[in-house]
Amino acid sequence: MSTFVLSPETASIPVEELLARIAKGNITVLDEAGNPLAYVLSPVAHEELMYAEAQRDLDLHRSEVEEALERKKGVTTQELLKNAHNAAEQAKLT
Repeated sequence: MSTFVLSPETASIPVEELLARIAKGNITVLDEAGNPLAYVLSPVAHEELMYAEAQRDLDLHRSEVEEALERKKGVTTQELLKNAHNAAEQAKLT
């Protein structure tokens, strides 16, 4: 991952130039003190991250998934959406 330091000198570069750098790979945007301000991911890296997070969630909740697969009765759409919302909220906390 390359870095881009946001400073008075770089603040005036054209957006086109920054986008061209991003197209070459992921970029960490830092302030002048070296603190991360943003992580810009390529579409491929973003997709890989989404799949990794989904796999992590499956691994963390493996027993719940297996129990759900063994049940003969399903859940309502409302229950499913509530569970998905709760899982997303929990993921934000970790």
